[in-house]
Amino acid sequence: VREARHPAHAFAIAMNALRALLQGRALEAQTLLGLDGLGVHPVDGDAVLAYAVGALARNFGAAGAALVVRAFAPLLAKIDDKRKPVQTAITSATIDMVGIVDPLAFESVQPALTAAMDTKRSPAMKLHALKLLAFCWRGDDGGAAVAQRLPNLLPVVLALLQDTNLEVRAVAKDAALVLMRLCHNRDLAPHIEMLLACSGGSDKDVTKCVSDLAGVIFAQQVDAPALAVVVPVLTKGLKSRNLRTQRQASVIAGNMCQLVPSAADVQPFVPQLLPLLARVSEEASQPDVRDVAGRARASLAQVADSNVAGAVRGTLSAILFEADSVSDASRKEDGRGSSAARDDPC
Repeated sequence: VREARHPAHAFAIAMNALRALLQGRALEAQTLLGLDGLGVHPVDGDAVLAYAVGALARNFGAAGAALVVRAFAPLLAKIDDKRKPVQTAITSATIDMVGIVDPLAFESVQPALTAAMDTKRSPAMKLHALKLLAFCWRGDDGGAAVAQRLPNLLPVVLALLQDTNLEVRAVAKDAALVLMRLCHNRDLAPHIEMLLACSGGSDKDVTKCVSDLAGVIFAQQVDAPALAVVVPVLTKGLKSRNLRTQRQASVIAGNMCQLVPSAADVQPFVPQLLPLLARVSEEASQPDVRDVAGRARASLAQVADSNVAGAVRGTLSAILFEADSVSDASRKEDGRGSSAARDDPC
């Protein structure tokens, strides 16, 4: 790399070039590397690129993870290549890449994994993404990091329980069970398998599941990971034609609004729950059901509108802005002092 002034700089340029090549942008890679010409072999090129990324991951380890991970998404997107050597190289490279990412940095690979598990993807891509996901929840730190992403991650995995491919359904079921247990909510722990069966099962299972869930006494705070486990069942309960089930689901939703530690925990689920609670509160044939749903709707809206996380971010931004202003003033003052010293003939 001709223009690099430091090994780390060279590594960053090389990774950006590899990513560009994986995405078919050869001219960009050529410019980054300062070469007069560059091309990718039409048969073996992608396999060579994948092996190169894997080798960099193994050689640099955790120290290079932040740069190596830049090529993760474009590499994973090629797992469906018809050529067996390319598939093998990408499988190996992506496993190496996930292996060097710090467990607490799961969010750096989560968007690519979520995209690869989309229901429209091929069975091979979904299976490999589920396999990579299993690497990510290793250890206490990995489990905690994955748990914080459950609001985005769990719905994608639960959708695969209805996949047309038998192997995908089986692997997704195992993954969903692990993900649900990662919420580490003591009150929900005895009911995880029931919640999983209801979330991925038919609508006829909803009535009993919601009824059993209504009997759970929540002593522990219900944070975002726990809500991610419960909301799929509540969603089905609110959509049910059974008025008793609608009422119980509304009661649970309202109670949970009193148990959340902050509005940030509720925010990911407001788009799902609020319209359903609004529909039940307006359209249920029994006044009692409408009243209960209306109270739950008001509680959810109140928590969502409080926006505690937004207030914290605003306060932090103000503090940082003030600190930066003070720093600028100090630098200017130092500059004036230096200038005065230079002008002083003594």
